[in-house]
Amino acid sequence: MKKFIILLAAIALGINASAQEVSVNVGAKDDDESTVSVNVDNPNANFRLFTTRKYSDVLKLNTADGRIWKISFSSLFGDGQTEIPLNPEPLVSEEYMEPGRFTIYPTNSVYILILLDTIDGYTWQINLSKSSRRNPIIPIELGNSDF
Repeated sequence: MKKFIILLAAIALGINASAQEVSVNVGAKDDDESTVSVNVDNPNANFRLFTTRKYSDVLKLNTADGRIWKISFSSLFGDGQTEIPLNPEPLVSEEYMEPGRFTIYPTNSVYILILLDTIDGYTWQINLSKSSRRNPIIPIELGNSDF
């Protein structure tokens, strides 16, 4: 009985520890940074942070309305931190805002992520490259496929 309780406690601790963070392999080469860590301890939080493969950038997502801010930081001497809105306008009207509605998924690209509306299924491409400053969030249009 004592062994059973110890085993049960070990399993419970393992489940709790594994529920805190998920690493997603995005298919990059072995010598590349190929994982993106996503904190999943509260998917219905009003705000969530998503790490990117750009070592100095983190994305802050308002999970209710889809607004995103790029947080850039410098590990040297504590200067150079910025928080810049990528899309300052909500993607849904106030009546449809719901915590946990939006989430971010990585892609194989260092500079591109996908924003997903988990209720309606709409998607947007998030561009982190310097050349996309004028239009960092682009809706992904539904298209017809000729499979």
